[in-house]
Amino acid sequence: MDRRSGVCLSLYRRLASAYPHEFRMLYGADMDRLGEDAIPAVGRQYGVWGVIRLLADIAVRLPAAYLLEIRKDVVYAVRMLVKSPGFTTAAVLSLGVGIGMCCAFLSEIQSIVKPPPGIRDPEALVTIRSGVSYPHLERYRDQHQVVAAATALLGPVPLAVAFTADRSARAERFSGHLVSPEYFSTLGVTAASGRLFSPETEKPGMAPVVVVSDRFWRMQLGADPHAVGRALRLNGRMATIVGIGPKGFLGIWPANPADLFVPVTCGASIAPELSGDPLNRPDREIFRVVLRLARA
Repeated sequence: MDRRSGVCLSLYRRLASAYPHEFRMLYGADMDRLGEDAIPAVGRQYGVWGVIRLLADIAVRLPAAYLLEIRKDVVYAVRMLVKSPGFTTAAVLSLGVGIGMCCAFLSEIQSIVKPPPGIRDPEALVTIRSGVSYPHLERYRDQHQVVAAATALLGPVPLAVAFTADRSARAERFSGHLVSPEYFSTLGVTAASGRLFSPETEKPGMAPVVVVSDRFWRMQLGADPHAVGRALRLNGRMATIVGIGPKGFLGIWPANPADLFVPVTCGASIAPELSGDPLNRPDREIFRVVLRLARA
């Protein structure tokens, strides 16, 4: 084989390697044999232009034949599916369920691996998922050499929300979190508008307040620029919106998102989950704790 034929054969092999794996599985051996046999003979008889025409024919004709065969298979498959509607329905439903389960699984994994938006230094946060009593929270805060801040939350909890003061107005159900006043400062979250909770402002007996998510503000309040200060009826009682969370923030666990954040100091008048005075009972281990580790 002369040098010119060797170059053409090398070009042919590169072209053949660009085809999909399935195509190579079906036609790979035939293409290699065709190149080995045809290119030297065509080069000797027709020269370079003959080889170029051969390569062009291979680049167009073989894929066209492959696509035609796929088209025939697709037409046959559709015809068979139309003839068996029961089987087709079951197959489509099974495929839909499988895709849905995979999407849900991947979303769950992503919510665990990817830190929620709006949180400062998420790598410094440690969560305790087992139940902890609210009085026990002080024991974590006392570990000053290890813990820089600690907060407790309860949720998700359902909250019936009405957007007017009228008691007869229809209420919609949303997911919320009941959080200690240090919740946002422990996470390092700042308000997009208004203010967040603090131990100085959220105390037992004070008027109920709520922080809403950016999503809730946009979708339910129409991105009202005057939403801070507006009143909502939560579980039948009026609560004032004091702040709007940062964009994308739906709580420390996106797998259990919340659109409403209510301080635990609001009491059972808004949240029945707080009945029985759990803030002062060490036997009510219903809270989850989030710790911010102190810097070394």
